[in-house]
Amino acid sequence: MKRYALAILAIVGLLSGCSAVYAPQPMGDKAVKLDSSWAGTWLSDDATVRTAVIDAAGGLLQFAWLEAKDDGIQMESYRVAIRARGDTMFANVRDEESEHGYHWFLVEKKSDRLALVWGPDAEQFARAIDEKTLPGRRLNPDDPKSDDVLLGELEPEHIDRIIDPASGLLDWKDPLVLVRVAD
Repeated sequence: MKRYALAILAIVGLLSGCSAVYAPQPMGDKAVKLDSSWAGTWLSDDATVRTAVIDAAGGLLQFAWLEAKDDGIQMESYRVAIRARGDTMFANVRDEESEHGYHWFLVEKKSDRLALVWGPDAEQFARAIDEKTLPGRRLNPDDPKSDDVLLGELEPEHIDRIIDPASGLLDWKDPLVLVRVAD
């Protein structure tokens, strides 16, 4: 369940058994200046998330939600860095359980009340790394069921490829839809 929660974190699934695409550094060249429309209560099909702007100039948000665990309900909370490359925004969450860097997602804020989030398609990234069309490495090369990858240093043309819908590197068909219902 932890990894699905990370998808919600992207703006506000990656389930435990799913593969992940890590970036050693946050995706995006510069911090997005955040206004008050980033804070509030957001709903998706499966969750309610509360966000707070921690550092408006530095593009830092805090995301929190309640999650059912075996021993009861617990609050989960993460910090998310919103960064941009041109007009494209990324949500970045440091992976505290490994040395792999960041989980990341592409974010499109359609309005003050609507945001769409797309996650990376780990299988497509693994294929691109195997074909050497993107820099990086498989994290579990001996496990045929694992598509966990750690991206290498990305040049601007690599980012352009990642955000191009024709590349198939993001899960364009199934965005996380977030609706802000309260400030």
